[in-house]
This record gives sequence, structure tokens and C-alpha cells, in this order.
Amino acid sequence: MRWFALVLVLMLALCTTACAQPEQLTMYPAADPGYQRMLIHLPAVDNEQDYEVELQVGKMLAIDCNSYFFTGKMERKIINGWGYPYEVVSDIKGPMSTRMACSPGESEKEGFVPLLLDEVKRRYNSKLPLVIYVPDGFEVRYRLWTVTGPSRAANVE
Repeated sequence: MRWFALVLVLMLALCTTACAQPEQLTMYPAADPGYQRMLIHLPAVDNEQDYEVELQVGKMLAIDCNSYFFTGKMERKIINGWGYPYEVVSDIKGPMSTRMACSPGESEKEGFVPLLLDEVKRRYNSKLPLVIYVPDGFEVRYRLWTVTGPSRAANVE
């Protein structure tokens, strides 16, 4: 009877730990060679519908006074049978930059060079992680956006 109780307690502890872990990612595909899987776990907040997440993909590089950027695409995919979304970044080209003459003596500095994307905002959802697959060497940053006031009616003209 003691062994049964001990085994039951251990199983319950393991299940509680495993079930409470947000890193239960077995439904997401493993990263392809040359890619890494990046995760963003958002904290629970009141009125999640009033928040959005802006994704920023890029790389730290030595840059001068010019504006630098990468081009590419981010495709949203859905896991069959689960309905969970994830993003895959691909076709990255660059870095590209403007070609302005910098001030004499201005040195290079380390800076974040972003990937220019059309649609970068995602719905805020603290129950599921945001999962983004990016090529090795790139990183994912994010910014939170929130509503600051009530909605307003548009004018009929």
C-alpha cells in the first residue's frame, strides 16, 4: 500500500510538472537543418484582445550611418490536427543599405538589422507560445502594442 501511494504521488508530481510546462512542443515540427525554433511565451494579462505582438526578425551586424535591412518572407503555417499556428522565415536576401556618405571619422557600431516584412503583428495569446522558425544566425525580437482609449465611430461621408 505504501509503494502504491508513493508511485501515485510520483506520477502525480511528474504529470503536474509536465502539464504545467509551456514547453510541451511535441506537436510543433523540429527545426530543419540550418534553422532554429524561437519561442515567445507571453504572460497572462487582463483583456488580451486589447494587445498585439509585433514580431521583429533580424541580425546584429556592424553598421555605419546608412539604413540597413534584409528582405525575405514570413509564412504562417498551421499544424494539422491541432490548429496551432507557427511562422517560417525564408528567402532572406541582404543585407542591403542606403548608400549615403557618412561623416568623416564616424566609426561603425553594432546594430540590429531588421528583416522587412509586410505583416508583423500577431494576436496576443498567453495560452500558446508564438513559434517562429528562422535561419541560423538570425534572432527574433518582439514588441507589445496595446489600446490606449475607447474605439471611435467613423464618419459617413
